[in-house]
Amino acid sequence: MNAGGRLQVDGLDIADGARRLVGGVSLSLARGESLGLVGESGSGKSLTLRAIAGLLPAPLRIAAGAVDLDGVTRTAGARRHAGPGVGIVFQDPAAALNPLMRVGAQIAAVRRYVRGRSAAEARTDTLELLERVRLPDAAALAQRYPHELSGGQRQRIMIAFALAGNPRYLLCDEPTTALDVTVQAEILDLIDALRREERLGVLFVSHDLPVVARISERIAVMRHGEIVEAGPTTTVLAAPKHPYTRSLLSAARAVSAGRIEGGR
Repeated sequence: MNAGGRLQVDGLDIADGARRLVGGVSLSLARGESLGLVGESGSGKSLTLRAIAGLLPAPLRIAAGAVDLDGVTRTAGARRHAGPGVGIVFQDPAAALNPLMRVGAQIAAVRRYVRGRSAAEARTDTLELLERVRLPDAAALAQRYPHELSGGQRQRIMIAFALAGNPRYLLCDEPTTALDVTVQAEILDLIDALRREERLGVLFVSHDLPVVARISERIAVMRHGEIVEAGPTTTVLAAPKHPYTRSLLSAARAVSAGRIEGGR
């Protein structure tokens, strides 16, 4: 399942001037695999994802290390986008999508200007993409603006937008944080189904350990800009080695117990 491509991050440092924000991060993700990157807010996980995608905001930069996408390497100083091999799903689709364009037109624009499809082909592709992310009545929904959609619908649109470039790797930056539990589960199931059906490598970033555990075969735990523990999900959860990982697991259990208690 994993033959034919790999996203490799080796010794990645991200800096803001002389200040290092992320240091020595190394990750590996094959097509068809899922890797969760978990840590508290400010741990550097979203910065790492943006560096992989080539979307670091100035003046942040890759100060050391390399990001290799299926044999194409970006090293220190590189700012260019990773290209169509990567699709990114942001936490807040309302902020990521253009509020003045119908959602179908936004997806079609990627098909036309990134994939070189004709206007007619792009329209057809857009409806197919909306159906792939399990949105009913695709033709009518394509004519709506982002503010006319629910949070769950907008996140599915965001996933379709990310898929429009035919990525080999899907980078997910806390895509379920603002969703209720039921919709969250549906989005996680959708991402996992796309991974299996289309052999996408999925890098899933979140501060929520149970969410990461649900969708990821492997986990990397990040704190203060460094990875402190990594391994198969079942191994890390069953026998965490680092004190920070143990604290995350303890907090997740406490939250779960509170929900159960509150629901009685």
